[in-house]
Amino acid sequence: MAKIDDIVKAIDNKLLETGKEHLILQQASKLLLSLGIIESTKELKQILERGEIPHAYKTNTSPRQWLLPLSEERRSRKTTPNNKKKSKSSKKTRLFKKVNLQKDFQ
Repeated sequence: MAKIDDIVKAIDNKLLETGKEHLILQQASKLLLSLGIIESTKELKQILERGEIPHAYKTNTSPRQWLLPLSEERRSRKTTPNNKKKSKSSKKTRLFKKVNLQKDFQ
């Protein structure tokens, strides 16, 4: 189970670093091999086929491929801070518009 956690953390870190929504199996295997988390490219595919990474999924359309998105844990952490930032920036925008409108009427 610790190996699965290491895989998920490594993929999440890469996704957050690059800003991508997901990695395909080949990209994830290459990353995990370079980090020494897995020993062969087939190892990750076998883990995915056993369903050990629940948020990973296989596309329905051709070409069918495995996609590894951000884990649920990291996704919830990612959305919480961004929501706070958006609300602050939208308040600033509203205040800026209000000030400009007042200047137009003076």
